[in-house]
Amino acid sequence: MTKNLNYWGHDERHPQNKLPYIEKIKYLIIPDSGASLAAMRAGKIDVMDAVTPVQAEAMRKTNPEILQYLTPLPPTVSICPRIDKPPFNDINVRRAMQQAIDLPTIAKDYYHGLVEPYPDTLTSRYISKSMKGWGFPYEEWPQDLKDEYAYNPTKAQRLLADAGYPAVLKPT
Repeated sequence: MTKNLNYWGHDERHPQNKLPYIEKIKYLIIPDSGASLAAMRAGKIDVMDAVTPVQAEAMRKTNPEILQYLTPLPPTVSICPRIDKPPFNDINVRRAMQQAIDLPTIAKDYYHGLVEPYPDTLTSRYISKSMKGWGFPYEEWPQDLKDEYAYNPTKAQRLLADAGYPAVLKPT
C-alpha cells in the first residue's frame, strides 16, 4: 500500500500536517507458519499475527528481544448456529451448548493461561476497559447470568433432555 497523495485528512494535534504520515506498507503473505516464524526471528519481517501461545512462548525463549503484545482475537472463533432452525431455535439447546464447553480447561491447557477462563466478547471485556460504560465486564455480570455460562455438563444434559434430546452428551 502506498500513501494517497490526494488524501484530505490532517492530524488533529498538528493541523498543518497532512495524513497519513507513512509512505508505504508492504504486506507479505506467508502461508507456512514455520516460514513466517523464521522470517520474524531473522528480522526479515516487522510484524506478524495469528501466533499460537506455544509459538509465542518459543519465540520468547529464543528471541527475547522481539517485542510481543497480547491482543484479543476478533470474535470470529465462535459457534454461531442458525437459531431459526431446530434444534438451535430452542434456548435450552443453546444454553446446553454453552454449559458443555469447559472454558477454564481450554484457557489453561490450550491457551496456556494467556486468556481469561470465562466468556469474553468484544463488548464485555476489551471495549469496556477503554470505553467505560459501553459494555459489561464479566466481573459485573449478575450471578445467574454467570451460571448460564459456567461449565456444567450435568445441567447441560438436563437442558438437552428437557428440549427433547436425551442422552446426547457423554460424560467424560
